[in-house]
Amino acid sequence: MFEKVEQIEKKYSELGETISRPEVIQDYEIFRDLSKQRKTMEETVNIYYQYKDAVNAIKEAREMLHSEKDSSMREFLNNEISDNESKIEEYEHKLKVLLLPRDPMDDKDIMLEIRGSAGGDEANIFAGDLMRMYLRYAQNKGWQTKIRLGNN
Repeated sequence: MFEKVEQIEKKYSELGETISRPEVIQDYEIFRDLSKQRKTMEETVNIYYQYKDAVNAIKEAREMLHSEKDSSMREFLNNEISDNESKIEEYEHKLKVLLLPRDPMDDKDIMLEIRGSAGGDEANIFAGDLMRMYLRYAQNKGWQTKIRLGNN
């Protein structure tokens, strides 16, 4: 798994260097395509960096633990180790999910229609609540939304 992540990290760095070249910046189409490609790798690379930081923190804490005499500091270091070990498990799970093949439909737009329909005022109130929920979810994900009202 980590060989694949390291390949992604290497490709991510290479794309960053390529995107910063003046000839690439001037060609909007190439710049856009490379930026999109790099953006798809960004979360994986960031999680991998967090994973590596947690591994290094555990290593440093264990080294300090061997020479530490103060009991409160030893307790702090043990807590640091256990906290980072739990983070490592979380990061490994996230990396496994991020390495799954992407669905080609992931980058496509959707249209969602919400109607109050039968049920009178209560149904319309519920439809409004549902719409606000979906709008907030989309906002939290950083997605663009467009509301079209009416019977069209």
